[in-house]
Amino acid sequence: VLGYYVYRATSEFGNFQRISGMTAGTTFSDTVGTDGLKFYMVRPVKLQTTPSGGYYNLGLGITDTATVSYPHLAVAQAPVALSCNIYPNPATDIVNMTLDAATACTATITLINAAGAQYSTSVKELQSGANKLSLNVGRYPAGIYTIQVTSGQTTIINKIVKL
Repeated sequence: VLGYYVYRATSEFGNFQRISGMTAGTTFSDTVGTDGLKFYMVRPVKLQTTPSGGYYNLGLGITDTATVSYPHLAVAQAPVALSCNIYPNPATDIVNMTLDAATACTATITLINAAGAQYSTSVKELQSGANKLSLNVGRYPAGIYTIQVTSGQTTIINKIVKL
């Protein structure tokens, strides 16, 4: 294991957003956010090497909850720059995504299977506001997949079921 990624959501089945870089140690401090009940997920990261190259294999991880109080600073916090809505879920052929961006940005969208293998990666230029995209999953085997959307320091993780 190279290290761990820490994710946070505001509800049990909400969108988990990665809040850490690669963490090699066994401790992590969540220092920025809004007070209240938070849902955390910690996923191990391992570098897998295959004849065709290497990739970072994310483990399933563990989840836990905590009620947190953050230090209140006089500086206003920037709003979340990106949100994502995925439908239908489960899907058979096409997954639709609405990516709502606070400002124009570039987003990388990656489809990852349950074993951690990347099935597709695309880079999209998003405009400020709602951006509608489609992902064809019809050619992939049935199973549980992760759609990871990354823009700057923001990463959004969504799970989908492909029938």
